Amino acid sequence: MDIISRLHRNILPLSLTRGIPLGVLLLAAQSYADDSSVIGSHVMQGAGRASINQAAGDFNIQSNSHAIGHSASIQTINYILSPQLTSQSEPNKQRITVIDSQAFALFQGLASINQVSGEQNMQANIGSIAMDSTLETIMGQGLNDDALTQVSSQLAPSSYQLSYYQAEIAPDSFLDAQGVMQVNQISGNNNVAINQFSLQLPSGN
Repeated sequence: MDIISRLHRNILPLSLTRGIPLGVLLLAAQSYADDSSVIGSHVMQGAGRASINQAAGDFNIQSNSHAIGHSASIQTINYILSPQLTSQSEPNKQRITVIDSQAFALFQGLASINQVSGEQNMQANIGSIAMDSTLETIMGQGLNDDALTQVSSQLAPSSYQLSYYQAEIAPDSFLDAQGVMQVNQISGNNNVAINQFSLQLPSGN
């Protein structure tokens, strides 16, 4: 018994011929697939604490650190850049990060978002909220001087390469949001970005 009938054997070559272009297109789409991350609309509309790290690329360091209490403090961040790391990603691969329209609309509270498109970047959102009469107890510190000296400018890439790093935030992403909104956005390689705040609240005495 034939597994494939004579009629189907006649149709099969035509089906394969028509299927080949589609397969080629699929392979082409996979070889040029984007490294992308998207925060959709209305993802966070509640109240409280929101901490989000969004990245498209490799070897990135992202942190959201906050201290809340009667006496709060954040110590110096010691960051060591690792120049020995080499990129293993495809040179023509797009890296895209997007925060869509009204993603954090109507949100109330403390939101910290790190968004990066690229490689070997460091981002940190830090902050402290305290109910204390001594201002020094809530002062946070960012990168120390030694760490900053390790961050050096790189040779500017060509415009062709620049087009492959995209970090986008819709204009109305934080529509009618209330509170503290920390946003770090990087597009490129070997960058350091720090957002820091200190907030002292009345003790109520």
